Amino acid sequence: MMVASPLLASLLLGLIVIVLSIWLRKRRVRTWLLLLPSFVLMLTGIVFFYVSIAFIRGFEGASYGFIGLFLIIFSAAGIMISLTQVKPASRQ
Repeated sequence: MMVASPLLASLLLGLIVIVLSIWLRKRRVRTWLLLLPSFVLMLTGIVFFYVSIAFIRGFEGASYGFIGLFLIIFSAAGIMISLTQVKPASRQ
C-alpha cells in the first residue's frame, strides 16, 4: 500500500503528460513547447523527492519520495516520446 498509492497518484499525472506529448507531437509544434510538460513534471518530481528527504522524513517522507521517483520516470518517458520522429502517412 505504501508503494501502490504513490504509484497510482503519479500515474494520473504521468498519463496526462504522455497523452499531451503524443498529441503535441502529432500537431508538429516546436520542440521547446513539446518538451515543456515533461520538464515541468520532472521538476515537480525532483521537488517532491527533495522535500521527502530534506524536510518530511520517515514513512510519510518515503511516500513522497516514491511519488517523486515515479514522476521522474514518467517525465523521462514523456521526453522520449516527445523526441521521437513522426512518420508520414503512407499513401496507397
